[in-house]
Amino acid sequence: MYTIMRVTYPDGTTFKGIVLDRGGDIVNGRLDILVASESEAYRLGKQMVTVTILKYRKGR
Repeated sequence: MYTIMRVTYPDGTTFKGIVLDRGGDIVNGRLDILVASESEAYRLGKQMVTVTILKYRKGR
């Protein structure tokens, strides 16, 4: 929880995110990424991404 990471999409687009959830459905290296809208989520769909840990935090 609270780990800061960089996510890189196959097209080279990147963004930074913070881990805030590790729900029961998030297994086998999957990430559940919160986006601004339902339509954006459908547009992005499921993709293979590269994740780089920028700052590891054990939690609060």
